[in-house]
Amino acid sequence: DRKDPDKKSVTRCCLEDPYNSCLQCPLAANEQPTWCLCTGGVFGGPMCFPSNATAQVLEPPAPGHAAAVVPRAMSKLRVGDLILTAGGFSKIYAFLDHDSRSVAEFVELATASGRALTASPDHIVFVGPRRRAVFAGAVVVGDELWFADPLERPAEEAPALRPDQVVRTRSVMLPGMHAPLTFDGSVVVDGFAASNFAHVRGYLWGEETLISGHTLALLLHSPLRWLCGLVPSFGGPEWHTDGGRHLWTQWLLDNGGWLQALNYVYGDLQESLVL
Repeated sequence: DRKDPDKKSVTRCCLEDPYNSCLQCPLAANEQPTWCLCTGGVFGGPMCFPSNATAQVLEPPAPGHAAAVVPRAMSKLRVGDLILTAGGFSKIYAFLDHDSRSVAEFVELATASGRALTASPDHIVFVGPRRRAVFAGAVVVGDELWFADPLERPAEEAPALRPDQVVRTRSVMLPGMHAPLTFDGSVVVDGFAASNFAHVRGYLWGEETLISGHTLALLLHSPLRWLCGLVPSFGGPEWHTDGGRHLWTQWLLDNGGWLQALNYVYGDLQESLVL
C-alpha cells in the first residue's frame, strides 16, 4: 500500500513503481536501505511541471484598462511575473528548475471535472479536506486535489479553492522541467493548487503530521526568499545554473542529502522511538 506502508518497515528505493521512485515500501529486516539512486540522490531528480503546463499571470493594467489575468505556459514564465497561487497573486523570485530542453517523467492526475494536473512524481501537491502535503506520485484514485478557477473572482483576491476528485493516474514522458518559486510558496498549475517544492518529506508522529515537507522546504528556502525580497537581482539569470536552477537550491541539493536520508528512515518519530 503506497499510502499506508508496513509500520515496521524502513523506506527504500522502489525501482518497480512507475510513478515515484522514492516511496515507502516494506523492507526485510536483513536488507539495507538505499537512497533513490534512480533519481540521482535523495534530493535528486526533476521537481517540476512540464513546459505545456500553464500558470495564470496578472498583467499590469494598460492605460484606461484594468489588470488582466492571462494563461501562460510554464516555459514562458520569468522572474518578476505575478502568478496565481493558493494565497492570491504572488511574485516569482527564482526557479527550482526552468529547463525547456529536457524530457522527464511526470505523473498525470486526471480528475472528475475532466481536468488534469501533471507534475513530477516527487513534487508536493495538496490533497484532502486538510490539504495535506503529499508527493504527486503518492496520490491515488479517490484523493481530492484543490482547484481554483481565476474567472470566478476578482483578480485582486485570493482564489476560492474547491475539491476535485482524482479518477485516474498515469505516468507520462513530457518535455520541460519548470518550477517557479513564489513568495507565497505555492502555485496554481493548470488550475490546481500545488507547492513550489519537491522531494522534501515531513515529520510524523504516528498518523499526525508534525511538520509537512512543504513547510520544511519553505524554511530551507527562507534565506533565499528574504534575500530576493530585499535585493531582487539575486533572483536573476546569473544566479541560476544553465538548467535554470537557482544556486541556493543547487547548494541544498549538493549538501543536504544526509539530512533527507535521515528523514527517510526516521520520518515517523513515534516509530523511531519504538525501534
